[in-house]
Amino acid sequence: MSKSVIVDSTPFKTAEKTVIAIPVDSRYMFVGDTPIEIDPRRNTTAQIRSNRVFLPMRALVELMGGSLCWDQTNKTVTAELNGYTMMMQVGNTRINTNGSTTYLDTVPYIENDRVMLPLRGFETLFELRWEGGPRIVYVNSKN
Repeated sequence: MSKSVIVDSTPFKTAEKTVIAIPVDSRYMFVGDTPIEIDPRRNTTAQIRSNRVFLPMRALVELMGGSLCWDQTNKTVTAELNGYTMMMQVGNTRINTNGSTTYLDTVPYIENDRVMLPLRGFETLFELRWEGGPRIVYVNSKN
């Protein structure tokens, strides 16, 4: 890691839930003091685009115990976690969660062969908290 990142997840921590801190522009997300590379060996970082935090979601979803599948033909990502199935498509604002459709104000995109998804689209699966000063998103499993 090239920079030192101080992560304080105490205000968001609960006894039975895992809190993950994702600093913008870092290759790492943190569970407590433990760094986990977001996209091993590819140097992918969490990014801000259109005032939203984007990242390749596979590492986060899998760390929380879920799974993520990519459909190259339709350019769709399907995430399954805690009884929810969520589908997003590159270039499309629509999200389908367990058959219910909602819309984002920005779209998933592809960068360096990675699908970058807006973290806000995963509010059904996660509790999210943004700390603007240090530019860190705290993610907590809802179940």
